[in-house]
Amino acid sequence: MACSAPTAGGDGEWIRTWAEDAEAAGARLVVEPVMANGSPDGDAEAACAALGAALANA
Repeated sequence: MACSAPTAGGDGEWIRTWAEDAEAAGARLVVEPVMANGSPDGDAEAACAALGAALANA
């Protein structure tokens, strides 16, 4: 999981915790997780596209 759309009103704590737990378990995150409440806006869509490109080139 990299791009996520949590329920509205969240501050993204759960994805930060997930990233910390994943890294502690040995995962290498190629970019920071993308957070978006509800549907991704233009910035989040661009971040998801960049994340996809980073994964494709990892």
